[in-house]
Amino acid sequence: MSMAGTHTLASYQPLRPERYCRRPVTLLLGLDTGGTFTDAVVVTEHDGAVIAKAKAPTTHHDLSIGLTGALTAVLGEPGVEPDAIDLVAMSTTLATNALVEGQGDPAGLVIVGYGAADEHRFAPPDDCPLRRVAGGHDALGAEVEPLDVAALDAVAADIGPQITAWAVVAQFAVRNPTHERQARHHLATSTGLPITCSHELSARLHGPRRALTAVLNARLLGLGARLQEAVGNTLIGLGVNAPLHVVRGDGSLAAADFVARRPIETILSGPAASVLGAQHLAGVTDGLVADIGGTTTDIAAVVDGRPQISDGARVAGHQTMVEAVTTVTHGIGGDSEVHVDPSTGQLTIGPSRAVPISRLALEHPPLADQLSLQLLASPRSGHGRFLVAGLPPLPTVVLDERERAVLTAIAEGPAAELDVAPNSRMRTAVDRLRRWGYVRAATFTPTDAALLLPGHGDDRIDSIAGNADVARLTAELLARARTNDGRTVAERLGTSPGVATTDPVMTIASAVRAELISRSADAAVDASLRADGLLDHGDTGMDGAVSPVVNTPVVAAARQAHTGRTTLRLALTDPIVAVGASAGVYYPAIADQVGTTAIIPGDAGVANAVGAAVGRVQVRRTVTVSRPRAGTYRLHVDDQPRFDTPEAARAAGEVWLTTELERLAAEAGAADIEIDLVWSARTATVEGRVVLVEGTLAGTASGAPARAPRVSPPSSRPSLSGGRATP
Repeated sequence: MSMAGTHTLASYQPLRPERYCRRPVTLLLGLDTGGTFTDAVVVTEHDGAVIAKAKAPTTHHDLSIGLTGALTAVLGEPGVEPDAIDLVAMSTTLATNALVEGQGDPAGLVIVGYGAADEHRFAPPDDCPLRRVAGGHDALGAEVEPLDVAALDAVAADIGPQITAWAVVAQFAVRNPTHERQARHHLATSTGLPITCSHELSARLHGPRRALTAVLNARLLGLGARLQEAVGNTLIGLGVNAPLHVVRGDGSLAAADFVARRPIETILSGPAASVLGAQHLAGVTDGLVADIGGTTTDIAAVVDGRPQISDGARVAGHQTMVEAVTTVTHGIGGDSEVHVDPSTGQLTIGPSRAVPISRLALEHPPLADQLSLQLLASPRSGHGRFLVAGLPPLPTVVLDERERAVLTAIAEGPAAELDVAPNSRMRTAVDRLRRWGYVRAATFTPTDAALLLPGHGDDRIDSIAGNADVARLTAELLARARTNDGRTVAERLGTSPGVATTDPVMTIASAVRAELISRSADAAVDASLRADGLLDHGDTGMDGAVSPVVNTPVVAAARQAHTGRTTLRLALTDPIVAVGASAGVYYPAIADQVGTTAIIPGDAGVANAVGAAVGRVQVRRTVTVSRPRAGTYRLHVDDQPRFDTPEAARAAGEVWLTTELERLAAEAGAADIEIDLVWSARTATVEGRVVLVEGTLAGTASGAPARAPRVSPPSSRPSLSGGRATP
């Protein structure tokens, strides 16, 4: 696939004067744009009470449709007026879901100052071209050799037409960012594409991880731009005249245009907001918070009233350098795709997300007739699966003949996968289009199974109904498939734990529910062991799966309260606070499996949006002082100043860091900024004297989200199609 051009990073700006001022706030609007649903809540600032809430399906091809649906509904509630909203805050799982599903726009990686022998240490996504150029600095910030500008221009001409954004990482850029900044200037001049520099996302060493973080950020720029533009246009269209903030992965808020340049920092935004919302709604100080969404389940530990924070969030096997709430993220949720192995009859769920077929049928009623015809035909692998259009490709996307044929086949509506992709080559084309987000699969999911199970009706899942008849037809197609031993899938699954029924359809539904509960219980044990420090990231299985430790026979026996010559019990000490639309459907049973209780707070289905509404702005930054030689101390900032004493270097660092934090916090949309600095030093004893080897100043700036005075909007609305909207 070849692609050129760039996404416009349009920034939503409220129709207000530039300077914010503090004032009493009446209502706060919280939004959560998830992989499946878009939620909206209105809360009062003085007590955080939810006075209105609404939910609408997330429309990936045009996010503004789902946003408009949720916002229109919530703003139409009694006592809620658009001009009474003083602040809008949004959390989103879209970036996390994109990483879990392997999606993202194509980006190129330039590494500066690394040799050929170092290249194997960098592991960008497979479709990300990597190029090396000379340059870089040493650990003390001194230039090793000049940046090879001619080579950089050649790289721009070589791969620039294939990508939509650049990521740049230079050797020891956190000690001296000069070459990253020079590379950004040249690439921006020659290609016009957005560029992510690694030192702006992390101040820590380890170039390969910084490179991966920068690449993922570059791949997400288009997604972030589409989301921000959709929200901004929707708010303006509905008359909401308030600053827009976004929840980042560490649970802090930041202004939307600040986050648009750093979309990677919104990975785990949804889980972070869910922790804030769960704490606000349930009032717990210790326990696990489990957020079950459509695509993923995210579990975080709260200890002494504060969520644990990681300095390197891991999502879908990607070890980033993003500070975030320590979360175990699994590709399993209400809309996870259900797979049945045609040879063994084994049932698995996720990690890919599918459109629940019962919901798709609400928009496309002929789906029921097509499923009925498939039931009349001989069983085939692929029955019960349909393809629907996803995001429209950019005009500059180059697709091959088979990919174009797939998109043409589904342009007018869903089409059976067997009709669109009858052979392996066409299935390969479908897989590529799904990975890029241009095609989505619709099939049986846990959401469909829940429609069929007694006591799990629509009102307990969400406010959006589904066609239970279509869910039943699809389950029949799965149930009748024959395995290698001649038995049907239903007959094979009928003996599984948690499945006790002779009805083939109910066997499929029960097996899906049992699998989701079992895997979610594993995830809860995994998260609890990590919170206790008994597991680390090195224990994580493939693709973000639970640690192999959790899947041992001993742990399985303990979960079943084994009694023999050895008595084994497994119980979590603290409760699980479960949030998400389907939390009440699954988590009482999940908690039973791990020996604890489940707390399902009121408004659990919109906890993420509540968490967004009650958040605060916070930014962090560090600066380092090193000792390149006796009697000289270097402060690693832009101009690399040197000092005769460590005290002088530290004092200069405090001034620089305070100024930088004030600037960043203001850009992030904070008011009444408070700054906290912490100094840590590594020393050595030389000839009987204690000398500084290296010191680090870590600073945090925080404040309430800034608000602005109301003004009457002008008669004409600004366009958000390019650049910043102006008052």
